[in-house]
Amino acid sequence: MEAKITNVETTVREMDKRLTAQIQAVQVTMLELDKRLSNRIKELDNRLSFQTNILLWTIGTLIGIVLAVIVLPQVLGYFQEKRARVEFQKRIDE
Repeated sequence: MEAKITNVETTVREMDKRLTAQIQAVQVTMLELDKRLSNRIKELDNRLSFQTNILLWTIGTLIGIVLAVIVLPQVLGYFQEKRARVEFQKRIDE
């Protein structure tokens, strides 16, 4: 009986050692995966930030163009009207 118990204890210890080794191997693999995933997430974050900045600059540029298209005719019309008034005043004065 004692021999069987010793045999079982030896078997359990061997299984424990193998399981411990396998668990450590899995932990190492998980740490490597975690590092790779973290690096990948950082890369994606950087790319997303860059693309967001480009999008914001593009939107700002488009807003500037739209404002220029709206304001430019107004300004040109104002100066044309001012010149016409000056010419009209010159005619009146003559």
